[in-house]
Amino acid sequence: MTTGERLRIWRTKAGLSQEQAAKTVGTNQATWKAWERGSTPEADYIEAIERLTKGTVSFHSWAKDRRRKRREAAAPTESGTDVTATTAKAS
Repeated sequence: MTTGERLRIWRTKAGLSQEQAAKTVGTNQATWKAWERGSTPEADYIEAIERLTKGTVSFHSWAKDRRRKRREAAAPTESGTDVTATTAKAS
């Protein structure tokens, strides 16, 4: 389970909308939504989220997710082929 998923679950159990939770930590609903989808907040927001969730969602969980994403991005593809290469279509 990602930190964003934990954040969404916590918010739902707390009975808060994304907008309500966002206002509590000093941001807007669009930013909160991005966090629930996996974006990493800045340190000041992480501290506010830790206080709001009483440690359920922590800086350590965000850092762990970032390390995992970096490892996945650096991992070679299963087929061993470069899927980023594209061929130009002749007109």
